[in-house]
Amino acid sequence: RDTVASLISTLENLGLNKQDVVQLKCFIMPMSDVAIANQEIAAAFQGHTTPPIVYVEWASSETIPIEIELIAAAGNTNQTETVSYSTPPGMKAAWRTCMASRESTSPAW
Repeated sequence: RDTVASLISTLENLGLNKQDVVQLKCFIMPMSDVAIANQEIAAAFQGHTTPPIVYVEWASSETIPIEIELIAAAGNTNQTETVSYSTPPGMKAAWRTCMASRESTSPAW
């Protein structure tokens, strides 16, 4: 529950919302907890379409039962940087957590 709430807060900080989410990837252990994760995600997206969810079983060396990667489409942001990274407010910078990235691409044609 806290992980999803944190991700939604990060979205809002970036000027996005739940409708911009195109996929969640959940790294979870044990896989028998998928139903619980589905319930929590559905509750967090109540009133909105729940995005596609990919589950990956993993063995963490830590005591973290789930990590979630959220992918959102921001549309045309008019950013000058191709990729930018930021640490959302209230989070500690870490090499694999609490990081938001923004990628800007141009059409290939």
